[in-house]
Amino acid sequence: MTREEIEKMDRQELIAYLEGWGFQCYDHETTDELREAALENFDTEGA
Repeated sequence: MTREEIEKMDRQELIAYLEGWGFQCYDHETTDELREAALENFDTEGA
C-alpha cells in the first residue's frame, strides 16, 4: 500500500481499508474526510 494508492481509492475502497483497521465509517462523512483519515492512518501505521 502506498499514499498514491490511497489517493486513488474510491469511497468503497477507502471504507474497506479503514474498517480493516477497526475504524467506524459513517454515511455523513465525505469521501475526502475518509481519505484524510486513511492517509493519517497510513502515516502513523505505515501500512
